[in-house]
Amino acid sequence: MDRDRSPRRERRGGGGGGAGERKTRRGPPDRRIFVSNLPFEMKWQEVKDLFRKEVGEVAYVELFDDENGKPRGAGVMEFNTAEIAKKAIDKMHRFDYKGRKIVVKEDFDAERDKHGRIVGRGRG
Repeated sequence: MDRDRSPRRERRGGGGGGAGERKTRRGPPDRRIFVSNLPFEMKWQEVKDLFRKEVGEVAYVELFDDENGKPRGAGVMEFNTAEIAKKAIDKMHRFDYKGRKIVVKEDFDAERDKHGRIVGRGRG
């Protein structure tokens, strides 16, 4: 079975829907991190490869675009264990990559919109 691409993700690209319709994937918060200050040209595969090389297996990467479809240089990542997520925070926070110090922190149990901004913090 060839598993190079995920046609399911591409099918949802483009088109309509209301604001905030798409939510980011949410695994256990202790396995998720938020990354920012990434080079804007950096693609999700490059982020995944970097973190895999430095800390261990990466389960999921999502990078966010702004309202104009331009990269925000930020995203969320998920790991298979809480230990790898903690190692990613400890090792990769302030990691120098292409002249930028990557910011890596816990994602907590935040719900984010499709641009990566936190929505609905418990208040209606």
